[in-house]
Amino acid sequence: AWRLQHMGLLGELMRHAPTVGDALRTMVVHQQLNALGGAPVLREQAHGVELGYVICHPSPGALDAAFDTALAAGVQMMRALCGPRWTATKRANGTVRS
Repeated sequence: AWRLQHMGLLGELMRHAPTVGDALRTMVVHQQLNALGGAPVLREQAHGVELGYVICHPSPGALDAAFDTALAAGVQMMRALCGPRWTATKRANGTVRS
């Protein structure tokens, strides 16, 4: 199972962030430490946040699998930050909304 520790130094920075929002902003700013060909996207709104993933350099193969993997990792990351009972409120085109 995926764990926040799998992100190395970035995961540690996120784990020690004062708020979940700070942790997510840290991930977006420093994603290049762990990402190849894709990047997380964070859009903050009054009612919550939208956390997504964009593919910058598609490789041969199904993009659906890449988005599904990013979505699964995102859910596990949010549960690590917010607690195991966290659930997304909506999924659309590879985006998790909370």
